[in-house]
Amino acid sequence: MTDMEGHLRSIFNAPAIALLLLTLTASSRGSAAELQRFDNLIQLLEKNLYQFDKEAVDRAAVNGLLAELDGQVVVLQAPGGDTGTGAGDSVPSLRKSSLLEDSFVYLQLDSIEAGTDQEIRQALTEAMEETPETSGIILDLRFAEGRAYESVPSVIGLFHKDPSPLFSMKGENYSSRPSGETVDMPMAILVNTETSRAAELAAASFKQIRKAIVIGQKSSGQTFYFEQFNLEGGGTIEVARSPVNMADGTPLSQRGVEPDIAIDAPLDIQRKYLDDPYYRDPEQEAPGRSMTEADLIRLKNQQIAREAGEFEKLQEPGGEAMDQEDDPGTARKTPSAITDPILARGIDFLKGVRFLRQLKGR
Repeated sequence: MTDMEGHLRSIFNAPAIALLLLTLTASSRGSAAELQRFDNLIQLLEKNLYQFDKEAVDRAAVNGLLAELDGQVVVLQAPGGDTGTGAGDSVPSLRKSSLLEDSFVYLQLDSIEAGTDQEIRQALTEAMEETPETSGIILDLRFAEGRAYESVPSVIGLFHKDPSPLFSMKGENYSSRPSGETVDMPMAILVNTETSRAAELAAASFKQIRKAIVIGQKSSGQTFYFEQFNLEGGGTIEVARSPVNMADGTPLSQRGVEPDIAIDAPLDIQRKYLDDPYYRDPEQEAPGRSMTEADLIRLKNQQIAREAGEFEKLQEPGGEAMDQEDDPGTARKTPSAITDPILARGIDFLKGVRFLRQLKGR
């Protein structure tokens, strides 16, 4: 047993971790030399580092290993921590459902779990009953994940009436599972670098059967077949045991989903867009313009309206409304257009499809 395995055993007391290391390093001819250099480094630190803390170094080694494996090993429950959600658990996964541009159903998912297909069907049914002229669907899978890979065929089956091969995992092939009446509408799937696991697999499946266009950033490539291991000292980890391949032979693991339309945006700003698609990044705002005579007249009218108790919304130059209950210097503008560039491109795509169908008389 190498010193590295001993470090891991001392921290987690788990033979599964040591087995994982042996499996991962056996295929590399240079791995033994790398471990030897690591051992030498530890010995050097132990002799020379001020206030050397062996436990802290051990934990740093494990954290470094997990970071290096990039999603192939996941700590679900640290010793003494809470148990994570398993693949068989049914938890709500639909975060938001709304109607955009009076025509397009927007569904934002946190994950794909058991029962996600039923959540999506219910949301679509309610939206189409309220707005029969609904003409497109946007499925936002940015930052979404999920462990229920077996639920992906049911999600695809909502929109694809024929059973079609989707992916293979651990020697088993999976096909779409139609259930009930399928929804036949143009679709846009939104992804980013944090789209992973079941959500990433769903995006890849929609793209493979050409049922939707994929927009955004290349996904994470962190979709593997995982197995869980309980650690002897307490805690649970997930270990990637085998890759997931699409039905056409394309590997999904470590490669991800290439969007049909690539659009880049910082992840922190994308999170803000998920909460508010009209969010305006202050750093991207245009420099303030000088106040004109029209501005002075508008502010004077606003003051008169406030004094008269009339709080109707006055129109600001440029067509955006201003709430009169706000201070003139900090008036809140009513958003006029979606500023989320990835979502906006999805809407543009659906508008284009709708226009083409109208030209064909559909």
